[in-house]
Amino acid sequence: MRKIYFLAAACIVASCANPQFEEGMERINRGDNLGAYQKFVLCATQGDLLCMNNAGVAAIRAGNREQAKHWWTLAARHGSPSAITNLVESGMPIPSADLKASTDAATARANAQYERQREIDAQQENSEAIKNISEDVKKLKMCKELGACL
Repeated sequence: MRKIYFLAAACIVASCANPQFEEGMERINRGDNLGAYQKFVLCATQGDLLCMNNAGVAAIRAGNREQAKHWWTLAARHGSPSAITNLVESGMPIPSADLKASTDAATARANAQYERQREIDAQQENSEAIKNISEDVKKLKMCKELGACL
């Protein structure tokens, strides 16, 4: 029995935050394969591997084997294991992962940018906390000077 792997539970942050991905999932769950396909294609064309795979799943469910092959092949070229599995299960040829290096480089850049932003956010939070502590210390000193501490 052939199993087509549809990635719903394994949400990648970028996909899950993408409204087209969310709408595609809602449509596929309602049985609207064509509508789901259209939504997944919107985020797949932005380079989202999860959407590429799911566009292939929606296409095959809608009866369009050629479009399924197109999206799974593109995702497989970027190194998507699910797309590769879907190609195998559907008896389609497996391409080389010739685009995986560029995908890995883009992921590394995105991760580095995310980490830099986290550091900036942490520094801002620390600065705000220090500012609040400084204000509390000033209030305590004033309270002691006036002898009005509770």
